[in-house]
Amino acid sequence: EDNMIANLAYDTGVSCYRGSTNNVVQRMDRAYKRFFPEARYIQRGFGDCPFMDGSLIERSIEVMDRYHGDTFAWALEPSVVPVYGSYNFPYSRHAWEYIVEHATTSAYQEHVDLYFFEHRGEFNIIYHESPPSVYLRSYRLEVDYAEDVSLVREVAKNVGMLAPVEDIIHYLDHHDDVAQLNAECVERTGLSRLGYAVKRDWMKAMRNKPVVGWNNELWEPPGSHSSPIVCSSGRCFLGHARNGEIGRAHV
Repeated sequence: EDNMIANLAYDTGVSCYRGSTNNVVQRMDRAYKRFFPEARYIQRGFGDCPFMDGSLIERSIEVMDRYHGDTFAWALEPSVVPVYGSYNFPYSRHAWEYIVEHATTSAYQEHVDLYFFEHRGEFNIIYHESPPSVYLRSYRLEVDYAEDVSLVREVAKNVGMLAPVEDIIHYLDHHDDVAQLNAECVERTGLSRLGYAVKRDWMKAMRNKPVVGWNNELWEPPGSHSSPIVCSSGRCFLGHARNGEIGRAHV
């Protein structure tokens, strides 16, 4: 199976690095050092996520560049996850090398983001205003199950594999029969599989941190004793309170 993928890469002129089957962190580290040793950011593309939104990745790099961040995260309560399989954010080279150094267990080596997920407080995270509401759906755009393949085929036929993620989401909004094809599939890895304690630590790490808006304004928390404000459901992070108002802008 791996030989077939490697041969396809060679035949199409795509650089291919092969290493440890289980140590994904090591494979990624050696691949970028071989092919892109000057890289400033390390970005992972998933073979099982064919609809990654490049515009969100570009935005994350723009903001990380401006504020010298280790990585990027939405300023959202941890139980709120944008469309699964539509995005993944890069690490700065410094942050990536830190992960490589500390990925000493088989779980951390196999699941690249796990160390970051469980140790957010060790990174300089740039928090960003949440994505447009269109992204806040429960759809799956990852391919793990036969049902996922069925959905991708319908999207490919009716929207196109290179269509913007927003167009795909709008299509699923209006074709519930397609959206339901993989609605019962359970995420195997990722945010929804993390326990309550980890997600609670995420909220603590986000406390009193500034948030970058889509208009490039930096919304600063009012003080060291401020608390995150969430919507009435308790699930969506809105900002930080000060004198009855949420945040303040500073360009």
